[in-house]
Amino acid sequence: MDYDELAQVFNDSYERVMNAPGGGFFLAFYDLLIANSPEAASKFRNTDMEKQVRVLKSSVAILLSFYGSGYRDDNYLQKLAERHSKRCLDISPRLYSVWLDNLIETVRRFDSRFNEDIEAAWRGVFSKGIEFMISRYEEG
Repeated sequence: MDYDELAQVFNDSYERVMNAPGGGFFLAFYDLLIANSPEAASKFRNTDMEKQVRVLKSSVAILLSFYGSGYRDDNYLQKLAERHSKRCLDISPRLYSVWLDNLIETVRRFDSRFNEDIEAAWRGVFSKGIEFMISRYEEG
C-alpha cells in the first residue's frame, strides 16, 4: 500500500471510529490499555485522561504527516520523545508495542469495517513515530 492508499484507509477508519455509536474511542483505548498492562496503568496513575485524549488526538495528524514525510526529524515528535525518555517519564521501549496492540484492538472494536488493510494502515501510521520515540529513549 503506498502512502496515498494508506492515508486514505487510515483516514476513513479514523473517521468511523471517531463517529462510532457511543463515541469515546480514545477513552476506551486508554481503559483497555490500563486494564491490560499494570505497567501502563502505573504510568497513567496521576494523569488527567481528558487532557491525555486531547494530546493523542492532536498527535494523530502529526504522526500521519511524519509517516508521509519520509520520517524527517519533527520538532513536535522530538519534544514528545524527550518527555517520554528515560530521563523524564521513563516510558520503556517495550511499552510501545503494548500501547499499539491495545490501540489496534480498540480500532477493531470501534470500526465496523475493520480488516487487515485497516490494521496495516493504523500500524503504519503509528509505527514510524513509535520507532522515532524509541530511538530517543536513552538520549532524552
